[in-house]
Amino acid sequence: SRIAKILLEYRIHGVAITDRRKIIGFVTEKDIIRELARKEI
Repeated sequence: SRIAKILLEYRIHGVAITDRRKIIGFVTEKDIIRELARKEI
């Protein structure tokens, strides 16, 4: 339910990560879930 809460709070779907206005990557819901799953272990 923590994952659901985070997704609700941020509603993230392909948010760009920028470094001095240069796009260096995208964060998606799958990335967040994967990251949380890694921390749960």
